[in-house]
Parts: sequence; structure tokens; C-alpha cells
Amino acid sequence: MTEDSLLYRFGESVKRVFFFSVYFLIMGWYQAPAQLPELGLTTAWMRDHDGWLALAALALTAAIVTFFSNRYLHMLHQWNPKDFGRHARKWQNWVASAAAALLMAGLVYLGTRPPLSGYAAVLKGQWAVIPITTLVGQLVGAPLIEELTYRGIFMNYFWNRDNVVFRILTVLSSAVIFGLLHEFSWSLALLFWCAVGLVFATLYEVTRDLRFPWLVHVLANGLLLYLLR
Repeated sequence: MTEDSLLYRFGESVKRVFFFSVYFLIMGWYQAPAQLPELGLTTAWMRDHDGWLALAALALTAAIVTFFSNRYLHMLHQWNPKDFGRHARKWQNWVASAAAALLMAGLVYLGTRPPLSGYAAVLKGQWAVIPITTLVGQLVGAPLIEELTYRGIFMNYFWNRDNVVFRILTVLSSAVIFGLLHEFSWSLALLFWCAVGLVFATLYEVTRDLRFPWLVHVLANGLLLYLLR
């Protein structure tokens, strides 16, 4: 069976969908300490143990980031037609990042206003009870793990050919996946999350360097926490 055969390509696609699903199931574990109230733990207990919960979140984040980073670098070593991670940090990348940061600032502001404020309300509730754990999740866990998953791994797994059509497909599909995994129902919130994903995916495609969307992600989450203070 050759690499150009239809059966081989189908098998590769199934394998990639399966492994990405595994990555997706793993990535959410960094949020486990913030989800303990679902197990019946009280708000008072969470507040009193915020420091320990933050340490647990850091440990989970470190384990997931280490695993995902190794897989991501291995993927780039095996197949990297777009030369992700091999481009010099040109001034154009910083300009693109600044533009993306401004777009994200506008989206973050919209996300704190009705009817898009559902996620912000949940986050504000966590911020009031476990501020340290929330900081770890929003400024360390989410930017690192989500960028590795939705941009790094996904955009190197699917539509990874260096031509205009595939570049558009990879950006749009990454944005839609990011949106659906944040808001699964057809709603204004889904369009909002797709727009957020579109900004990050476009920035990664333009710069070919995961550090730039990661930096903008950190800044956006930091602004969100500031607005919820």
C-alpha cells in the first residue's frame, strides 16, 4: 500500500482523528482541581485549600504540557511541510501578534457582556472562591495546553500542506473545533468562540511559531481576569 493510495490516506485520517480525540480527553485534566465542587466539596473547603489546589493544577499542567510538547515536536520532526517552529522571529510576526492582541481585547470585552457573559460568569465565580487556582488555570494551563492542542497538534495533523486552499482549511477547521469544544449548541456564543479560535489559528498560520498565539492567549486571559476583578 503506497502513501498516495486512497486506502492509506483514509487509514491515516482515522488514526489522526483517534489520537486527537485522546489528546482532547487528556487536556481537560488540568482543570480538575477547579471542578471539585461537582464531587460535593464545599465552597469553604475550596477557599481554605486554594494554595494546594493551585499546586495540583500546576503539577497536572506540567505533566500534560510535557507529554503534548514531546508529541508536537515529534510530529514536526516527522512531517513539517510548513516549517512550523523554524521561522525567525521577524518584526512582521510581532506586528501580526499586536494586531491579534487588539482583536482579542475587543473579543474579551464582548465576552464579558450579555448575551456572551455565560463563561465569564462561571469564571468570576471561581475567581471569588479559588483565585490562585484560577490564575494558574487561566495564565498557565489554558494558554499552554490549548495552543498545543488546537493549534500545534491539530493544525499539524490535518490539512497540513503548504498551499492556499489547505492554509484556509486548516485555519477554519481549527477555529470551528475550538468553538465547538467550548460551546456545543448553535448560538451566538458558538460564533464568539469560533471567532476567538480564528484569531489564534490565523496568528499561528501567519507566524508559523506557536509562541506568538501562546503570548496573545496569556494576554487575553489576563485581561479577562482584570475585567472580572
